[in-house]
Amino acid sequence: MFLMPVGCGKTDDQPTRFNQTLGGTPVGAPAGTGPIDTGILKDPADYKPTPYESLEGGAPGGGAEGAEAEEIRGVLSELVAAIFDIDLEMVLDACVPEQVAALSEEDEYIDSFDEMKDALVSFVQIFSDKATGPKLEAIARLFELLPELAEPLTNAFTISVLDEENAVATFDPSRLEIPEELRTTLAEVMQAGAAMVAQMGAAGMMGGGMPGAAEAGLPAGGFSPEMLDELPSVQIPLPFRKVDDAWRLVLPFTIEEQHAELVSEAALVFKDYFTDLAQAIDQVETLDMQTYAQISMQVQMRHMGPIMGLVGRATAMFAPMMEGEPAAEEEAAATEGDEAESNEPEEESAETPPAGRRP
Repeated sequence: MFLMPVGCGKTDDQPTRFNQTLGGTPVGAPAGTGPIDTGILKDPADYKPTPYESLEGGAPGGGAEGAEAEEIRGVLSELVAAIFDIDLEMVLDACVPEQVAALSEEDEYIDSFDEMKDALVSFVQIFSDKATGPKLEAIARLFELLPELAEPLTNAFTISVLDEENAVATFDPSRLEIPEELRTTLAEVMQAGAAMVAQMGAAGMMGGGMPGAAEAGLPAGGFSPEMLDELPSVQIPLPFRKVDDAWRLVLPFTIEEQHAELVSEAALVFKDYFTDLAQAIDQVETLDMQTYAQISMQVQMRHMGPIMGLVGRATAMFAPMMEGEPAAEEEAAATEGDEAESNEPEEESAETPPAGRRP
């Protein structure tokens, strides 16, 4: 009987698989090192797992998000929609309640804002009905298309869930995908704005006030839709906190009574401005660029005093809140250091016997 080897063994040109060198170098790829959980060395009664980086979140379309990240994106979507709809109550509802209580719990302040919204809506309607010419018609069309930017804005956020109660939504303008029609309209509106500033600047030089396009920092070559494809990549983080089992936006400060009063006053000032502007436009048969520039400048001059006073008060009130906390901490630390230094000589003198004292 003859035994024939069938399928046994390997030829010389077949590499073995169990001891192949990985990494494409003679020494091979380095072995990966996993996290070391030092908690197991402690008392089992006090054991806590090593903190880990959450895997939830990520770019839209780059994989399924966790339930918490999806909930935060839903809050962002409602917040952006409320901003475009000028719905103050809905905006405040998306924030940490105790931070906005001074504004949200006062009906008078909400009513003032609603009055401003009504005046703005009326102005937009009258402007759209009267506008003629490609530039003003582009502005009127932008009023209709702008809400379409809500979804792209929401999708430009990346959600990172940090723990059970904290998360961060990071906005990156370079991720913004603007619809084609809206991109074209935005470019046309920017060009119209530059032309309007130029006209108002020429009139202001004779009357003494408005800057020209160059002074306003507008490019002389105009705008194009392609410029909107080159938005900078800037990381803008928005912190979120879970309050009463719902994710809410954390503001950089708490709105106090004086801030709420200022917001209400600002709403009434701009209500008067938009009401005046709408009435002036409603008196003309049709509205072209030159006529609108003249009307707009006249109305601005009539309301310049209240607006500038409002800006001054807002700057004085909010600027220290936005930048004062770190400086205050540094100043407190420096003060403590100065006090410690001033106390040192007294301590040393206490240890030294006074002159003339006999043992």
